[in-house]
Amino acid sequence: MKKTNYIVFILIIAIFSCTDTQKYREIKTAFKNTNLTDTAINIDSIFSQLPDYNDFIQPLKLSKSFNPHSLHPILSDSKALQIKTNAFLLGVYITDLGYARHYEQVNICMSYLPEIQRLSSEVGIPTSQFDDLLLASENALESKDKMFQLFDSLYSQTTKYFQENEMYAIASILSAGVWTETLKIILEINFEEKTKSEIIKKHFTELETLIKVLNAFKNDEFISNINLNLAELEQKKLDEENCKSLINIFYLNFNIL
Repeated sequence: MKKTNYIVFILIIAIFSCTDTQKYREIKTAFKNTNLTDTAINIDSIFSQLPDYNDFIQPLKLSKSFNPHSLHPILSDSKALQIKTNAFLLGVYITDLGYARHYEQVNICMSYLPEIQRLSSEVGIPTSQFDDLLLASENALESKDKMFQLFDSLYSQTTKYFQENEMYAIASILSAGVWTETLKIILEINFEEKTKSEIIKKHFTELETLIKVLNAFKNDEFISNINLNLAELEQKKLDEENCKSLINIFYLNFNIL
């Protein structure tokens, strides 16, 4: 067994080795004022309308080459972040992992895994929810393709757990991180101009559904701020440079830049 593959296996196990009673208390406290709006009668139905991970990041697979400079830097001081910010940043890093994975950037994928491991723990993902995934990983160690499939499953396994446990607010924040980071990368990588315009248009169509999901919550300042930032991006969608600046401001306000 190759040493690097063994490390990947250990990291994948660690990514879901989570959390204790104290962590659940912290999560409960962080969302104690977060409620569904009166119009959000069926949150399951609303949440199911969100595009899945592959739909979100599909545009990132269409560029001619990989651009490592478009990735979000791994923060050295992210341990001080709040739970909601961790959920958003987890979405950002999962997107970066997905982009790097498509271009088979194994070393870059490996560099993101430890932080994804920690953030997963911070937002309350227990080991037991991923037993099948960990079992499957034993057979993936000698296959790069299977390893990449495991990377791809991170988002679906995470959102599935949140939905099954009615942790919709965290899942929605994570999805906002995925959508925003995908847009940032789209704006920074090379496409033919016509193709890029079509990609951006489609990506903002998906934003309509995401905002609808986020609007299902009330009394949550963090989610309200996400919505305000996303709405401002929607207004500026025809101005790429303005969108880039707004995303930077967005990330600065959340202390992740």
